[in-house]
Amino acid sequence: MMNDTQLPTLSGMVTHGQAIGRTYGMPTANLPIPADTPLPPCGVYASRVCWHGQAFAGLTHIGARPTVGRGEQVVIETHLLDFNQDLYGQTISVTLLKRLRGVEKFDSLDALHAQIARDAQAARDCFAQAGLRADPNRL
Repeated sequence: MMNDTQLPTLSGMVTHGQAIGRTYGMPTANLPIPADTPLPPCGVYASRVCWHGQAFAGLTHIGARPTVGRGEQVVIETHLLDFNQDLYGQTISVTLLKRLRGVEKFDSLDALHAQIARDAQAARDCFAQAGLRADPNRL
């Protein structure tokens, strides 16, 4: 739809993370990574999130979290744009649409937050270019 290669859809039950994104007003839906699940290259992606038959615009990070994480553990975490509902324990599907950038280490949480805001705008731009609205209405 928005890219040249086929990117996967990842599904699972939303689990609790460290709640760092929530502190900055950008909560994430964290998905477990089942064993033997092939993942795309680590990075930040514009994504479409399906929940209860509705689709929402999202921003998904796959990879280690060098700014806030401990070690190299790979995580999948998605921030749903303009969305304010509790998804803990709910099953969602995340379709990756376009890779925006690779994983980076930032000097501070404020620098990370500023980059996430730029990433969210890049995701909105991807949706706009495809003629989709990046809000909690159906995409």
